[in-house]
Amino acid sequence: MKTSTLLLAALAPVILPAGAVAQKLGTYAGTATIHATEVSGKSRREYTGKVTINVPVTSTGGSTMAEVDDVDKPSATATITEFTSSKEETSKGADGKYATLSCKLARPTEIPLNSQGSITIDTRAKTYTVFIAMVGLKQVPLDCVHSQSGAHKRQEGIGLSIATHDPSSTPKALAYTDPARLAAKHKLTINGSGGATTTLEQEWDFQLRR
Repeated sequence: MKTSTLLLAALAPVILPAGAVAQKLGTYAGTATIHATEVSGKSRREYTGKVTINVPVTSTGGSTMAEVDDVDKPSATATITEFTSSKEETSKGADGKYATLSCKLARPTEIPLNSQGSITIDTRAKTYTVFIAMVGLKQVPLDCVHSQSGAHKRQEGIGLSIATHDPSSTPKALAYTDPARLAAKHKLTINGSGGATTTLEQEWDFQLRR
C-alpha cells in the first residue's frame, strides 16, 4: 500500500480546487493527531502523525467554506511519531516458505505535506464536514527485517488525512457550538476494493484566525 492509497483514490473525483486567491476572511489554524491503520490482505501499516495546518476561508454566508489546494508550497507539517508495517508474500519462495517483511520507524521525523481539501460549515444547521488529504514531501526512515535477506534500512513515503466522512459517500456532518472553533475526536473507517480498509482515529482542533 502506498501513502494512504484508499484515501487519496477516494478524494480524487470529489475534491474542489481552491482556485482564486481567498478573500481576507480569515484562516482556520488547525492541529490534529491522526492514527491510521491500513489493512489489505496480509499487509498492514500503522502510523501516527501530529499535524499543523492552515486552511484559508474562501466564502461565507449560509455556509462557510475553507479550502486548501497546495501548489507552490505546503500548508501543513507533521511529526511522524509511530510507523510499523508488516507484509507476507502471496507466493512461496525458492525455500518453500512465504517471505515476510516488517518495518518500524527509525526515529520521529518532521515532514512537510502538500494538502488538498476543505472544511464546509452549515451555519444554519450548525454542522460541518472536513476532508483534507495530505501527502508527505519527505520520506520517513525505517528499520526493516526481511525473513530471507535480513535487516536493512529503507525510506518510505507517507500520507495523512483529516476526515469526517468517506468522500465517496454521502458526507456525515458533525455538530459544533462555536464556528470559530471546530474541535472533535472522530473515528472513521473507509472501505476499499478487495476488502482493504483504512481506519482513522483522529483528534483535531481548528481555530479561526482573522
